[in-house]
Amino acid sequence: SYYFAQVSFGTPAQNLAIVLDTGSADLWVAASECTSTNCNGLAKFNEGTSSSYQSSSQPFTVTYGQGAVQGHMAADTISLAGYSVASQSFGVATDLADNTIDAPASGLMGMGFQELSAAGVTPFWQVLAKQNKLPTNAFTFQLARNQQVTTATQQSPGGVFTLGEIDSNQYSGSINYVGIPTQIQPFGYWAILLDSIALNGSPIYPNKIAAIDTGTTLIAVPMQIASSLYTSIEGAQPVSELGQGYYAYPCSSTIKLTFTFGGQHYSVNPLDFSAGAVDNAGSYCLGSVFGIDTGNSAPPYIIGDAFLKNVFSVYRANPPSVGFASLKGSSAQTAATTGDLVMATASPSAQSV
Repeated sequence: SYYFAQVSFGTPAQNLAIVLDTGSADLWVAASECTSTNCNGLAKFNEGTSSSYQSSSQPFTVTYGQGAVQGHMAADTISLAGYSVASQSFGVATDLADNTIDAPASGLMGMGFQELSAAGVTPFWQVLAKQNKLPTNAFTFQLARNQQVTTATQQSPGGVFTLGEIDSNQYSGSINYVGIPTQIQPFGYWAILLDSIALNGSPIYPNKIAAIDTGTTLIAVPMQIASSLYTSIEGAQPVSELGQGYYAYPCSSTIKLTFTFGGQHYSVNPLDFSAGAVDNAGSYCLGSVFGIDTGNSAPPYIIGDAFLKNVFSVYRANPPSVGFASLKGSSAQTAATTGDLVMATASPSAQSV
């Protein structure tokens, strides 16, 4: 699944569904000039009808876990959540790799820091922060869990995204802020220290950096850690058809998955540990924790939506930190009221969308 919001491009405004991704920092949109087969069926930005559009011959390429998005740079007026930036630079996508986005999404807005931008562009939120347009230099996510959404064509309320405000109605208790380590800040990730992770047993203390990534569906850990974790579930076994690092387990298993950040323990609902059945009988489920060795290209742990649906998350620029708080009641979690985000189901993505 992935979460998107309405972002407007150009003058007059063209409203398009854009994935909000804290694990990257580039904004791009499928354009009318995109002839790639992966653009078929997507709503596209028609740059020819925007009076404020500024084209550029500078090439644009951004690479994700599944492949690359290519095109050229441009600038135009961009609006989200009541804020606008004139002449915001972004990528006009003319070629999309497989599994980058699916309809109804038309593009992606990276919410990381400028240092993470492949194009070297200041992200939309950071432009607003530098211009002192945000009451609070932070944004927040409350991601919904919608178990009834099962196919790639289904959409449902996805929760709430706020920009420039921390809404106390969305969480209870206090926010536990964990600072982004100084040595990590030059890389541009929303990444913090993971104290421990436990699955049905004794915790593992990785003391390693974890990227907090709304654009990743699952939870990525180093291969060796994944292997160790799944030994605590009787009957768990590798799922080689999906590639190395994925595991299935008996759906009837008792699951208790806990992460510790900043000394606070956060439990993952067993519903979020299952990424769906892997057999026709529905007896084996795909685990949402999978193994991947990122090398030096990214933090070794990538904490995606399977975890983030269980907390209210805050991304604060000053001081650079990520905060977690408890969700306020079940109504917030199920997003009974309309929010800024919409959730659509797609196949699980291994890394950032």
